[in-house]
Amino acid sequence: MNREKKERDFVPSYTIQGNVTGFSEGTKFYLYSLETNANVDSALVEDNKFQMKGHIANPPVSFWLKATDGEDYVYTPLLIGNDSLTVSAAKQDFAWNVNTSGSTIDTNYRKLMNLTKDLDIKRDSLIFGYHAKADTVKEKTFEEFMQTVGEIDSLIKRTTIKYIKETKDTYAGMLSLSFHKDDIPKDSVQLIYDQYNDELKQSKYGRVVKLYLESNHIEKGDPFLNFEGINQFGEETNLADLREENKFLLINYTSAYCGYSIRATDELKEIHNQYQKFMKIVNFSADTQKKDWLYSIERDENGWPSLWDGQGRYSESAIRYNFSVTPTFLLISPDGNIVDRWVGYKKGDLKKGLEEHLQSPNR
Repeated sequence: MNREKKERDFVPSYTIQGNVTGFSEGTKFYLYSLETNANVDSALVEDNKFQMKGHIANPPVSFWLKATDGEDYVYTPLLIGNDSLTVSAAKQDFAWNVNTSGSTIDTNYRKLMNLTKDLDIKRDSLIFGYHAKADTVKEKTFEEFMQTVGEIDSLIKRTTIKYIKETKDTYAGMLSLSFHKDDIPKDSVQLIYDQYNDELKQSKYGRVVKLYLESNHIEKGDPFLNFEGINQFGEETNLADLREENKFLLINYTSAYCGYSIRATDELKEIHNQYQKFMKIVNFSADTQKKDWLYSIERDENGWPSLWDGQGRYSESAIRYNFSVTPTFLLISPDGNIVDRWVGYKKGDLKKGLEEHLQSPNR
């Protein structure tokens, strides 16, 4: 009887044992969830060691293990469930030369990381170098910087897709497939998905792929898909209720801490002021944490509605709309059909694209 009760009461947990050198005594490491954009655990370095313990609901989860020591910021990606993980590294080994052991899930993830490691190191160097520049220099070099990062991202994507096609029965593979499903022909996605075991198919990453395969993606000319959420006033509502007669509707799929979503805010305000007689903007939040969503509303001071369903990138509505990148913009005509779509943000592109649809002799 006691044994049965213990089995019922058992809650799986993770342990992260850190063996690190080069860090000041008392440096705090954080376990930062990429799904919730929040720190879920922390620990202090004592005698070159730290330890974290806790429980992961709906594992595995992508994390950053990160710390700031003086002027040094370090991180390394992790993909773990309720495992016992050992992390061994000197400060200079972060982010891409950290050694981990004890988690099969993370071991397989690091095999993928090693394929793109040189590109990731180059990308990090560019990003950290760019943000260290003066604002005036950053403004002048932004387009060149973004082009270079984009070229590196394209190479990383190509390598990752090759890995997806050649690997099966790993969480790293299914996670990557759920993220890059739109970059692979749908019939090939089906063939890759079919090769996975049931555990991975039933995981949250597998369910994203399954829903994608079962759904007809909404494309230009299709009727809009209604979805529900709560607005910034805590009221339950839906997209259909927010539409206004004889007006276009622009969905802004956004997240609180996405740099490009933040950059897009000023341009969206200009668009709102210019076209509010003919078009309404509605934000659809990709944040899983309500506090992050509400914080972004207060910070950005937008004059338009915002919807949140708390499901993040695993939201059925987001998947059916093929929203996987923030920001993504979707324009719906006054008669309720999809008119156009823009993925990502580059200054001026959205405004220019909207002008083609909103500027006419009657407006």
